[in-house]
Amino acid sequence: FILESMDLVPKPTDESLKISLGNKNSKLSAPKKIVLKEEEYVSKIDQIIERDFFPDLERLRLKNEYQSALDSNDLEKLRDVQIKWGKLIADESINGTINEPDNPEEPQIRFETLDEFLSTYTSEDNISFEQIVEETREKQRKKYWWLYEA
Repeated sequence: FILESMDLVPKPTDESLKISLGNKNSKLSAPKKIVLKEEEYVSKIDQIIERDFFPDLERLRLKNEYQSALDSNDLEKLRDVQIKWGKLIADESINGTINEPDNPEEPQIRFETLDEFLSTYTSEDNISFEQIVEETREKQRKKYWWLYEA
């Protein structure tokens, strides 16, 4: 800054007005995500949303099945729903949760929240879309190269 005798506030120099935008060639890269098949990705998101935002949904489904079985007088269906209801109540009292794995042999993906899951995993479609967007950006940079030189 230059301070002249009559100035109350110092005048900025050209050097102090420059803003550094960083290196043109540096790219911020997101951490690599684990790619899941589309069906598995959507299924896991469904599980998390149901668990976190609609915890009573399984109980409501069973009540609905039970009512349908009563309406149709389907004794076998009534018995199946009662067995599921007993398991649900037992799981809630033991674990405090109503989610159980559909296939116990399948390795389970552990996740706590929707944000954690989305920051760790992605789907095949999302990766494909990101590649298309990146190719489009590259074409844009090549076409308008003079905009990116400054």
